Amino acid sequence: MDEHTPIDVPIRLEEWDHHNYINEVDTIVIDARPILDAADYDHLPAPDDWDADFIAEEAQRLGLLKPWDGPFTVELPECGEYPAYLEWRGTHRVVEGARERFRALAKDEILSRIERTQAELDRLVAEYKESKTMTIDELIKQLKALPKDVRRHPLMDGKPVVGYRLAPLDRIHVEKVLVSDDGFCGMTDPELTDAENVAEAGDRCGMSARIERRALAFFD
Repeated sequence: MDEHTPIDVPIRLEEWDHHNYINEVDTIVIDARPILDAADYDHLPAPDDWDADFIAEEAQRLGLLKPWDGPFTVELPECGEYPAYLEWRGTHRVVEGARERFRALAKDEILSRIERTQAELDRLVAEYKESKTMTIDELIKQLKALPKDVRRHPLMDGKPVVGYRLAPLDRIHVEKVLVSDDGFCGMTDPELTDAENVAEAGDRCGMSARIERRALAFFD
């Protein structure tokens, strides 16, 4: 063991399932050397310690581990190099330059994240400028201009799928729709009268329905 030997620590990424059980998602092996070297010797965990969360937390700061907001387990007892490292640290209680290297790595990761975030923002801004999609303010303005009876229940289709955007203004229009007592909406058959549409909904779906006018919003 010397000052250059990697300390490969497995970190198990996990998630909760619907039954409140933890399931493994992935296991990432990181070289925890810069984290351990920067830590105080007296605060280093024992080789059989399963409670070394700080390694995963600091690894995310340094970019050694992807950001993870679920549960995780640092499998330090599975690291074969750690007992020898702990013995080496017994004679090297302060690793010269370790904290400075740690801060430099953390700074590099922050700058890298800023660059990645800025690139993503630039992409989204360019995409928005090229599109003619509707803003929330434009949607509100458009809905306020609808007939009073439509404004009571303005949209036939409420929440779009995450990531979808409202289509241009000219694609919002008012239509007659079938509305059930539980709020379900469906398109009417234009070849049938209102009464016939209501009757067919009762015969076909066994539900009580009424005709309302709704503004139909489309999403790209």
